Amino acid sequence: MRHRKKEFILIMGERLKPYGFKGMGRNYCYYQVEEWGFKRFCLGSTSYIEGFGVGAGAGIRFNALEALTMNSPEYSMHRKIDEQTSSIGGRLFSIAGEGEDIYYVTKPEGFDIALEKVMWHFTEHALPFFEKYSDLETAYQMLRRDDQEARFYSILTHVRACNAVGAAILLEKSKKEIHDLIAEKKAWMVEYDNKFDLNRFNEFLERIKDKL
Repeated sequence: MRHRKKEFILIMGERLKPYGFKGMGRNYCYYQVEEWGFKRFCLGSTSYIEGFGVGAGAGIRFNALEALTMNSPEYSMHRKIDEQTSSIGGRLFSIAGEGEDIYYVTKPEGFDIALEKVMWHFTEHALPFFEKYSDLETAYQMLRRDDQEARFYSILTHVRACNAVGAAILLEKSKKEIHDLIAEKKAWMVEYDNKFDLNRFNEFLERIKDKL
């Protein structure tokens, strides 16, 4: 079954085309490019002797937000700076509550089952995610939180905090709201003794202090 991995990827690409997603870049990712950035659906794929495994993830990039927050090599320790970086996103299998991040295809009958499951994740989870969070205001309201949903779509604490502040600036929120947001984010990191993320957040705030 291992030799059918490429076939799987090609079929998924064809199934995504009617939704306006086209393959480009690397890592088996399919994009819908917008004026403000892009929506991305990615297939994570691994090979084994007996077959292959496939996962799925969705991401949204706001170009203006990335330009504001991703302008430092120090800040990019965990996220490579390039035109394919997503601002928010996550693994779709996790949000579906399935536990597993990968479907394993080791037998012929598993090929079509995996195709249908991945496509189901696209229509049932990726599309609603794109529709809801392609609006920067809605994304901001999520990023300013630190609950389970926010951690799912922005797993790194300092990245979530920086993006929240960046979005607030782009949305022209009041100085008071931005300062209150910064205080809330710092308090959350201090509560959980998260010194690494706090230091990264402070570095970001220092870089954009003229906008605060």
